[in-house]
Amino acid sequence: MIRKTLLPRIKALKIEDPYKLILTFTNDEVKVYDMQKYLDENPQHKLHDKKLFNTAYVSFGAVEWADDFSICADVLYTDSKPIIQK
Repeated sequence: MIRKTLLPRIKALKIEDPYKLILTFTNDEVKVYDMQKYLDENPQHKLHDKKLFNTAYVSFGAVEWADDFSICADVLYTDSKPIIQK
């Protein structure tokens, strides 16, 4: 039997300007996911609206917004950058 190891899920979220998500994962790693590049590549995306962007919340270990847009935890974990804690 092959057992797959799941990547950590998100347990906490903080929003920082401009368009950054500070993510705490279930393994206690803290990382930053900068959405600026994604939004630059998608100029018509609704998340350019800061009021909507700021509605982000953790749902089942992933991040969702009030407009039903979401990003899975695996993408956020692999594409985010570690924050060096002092």
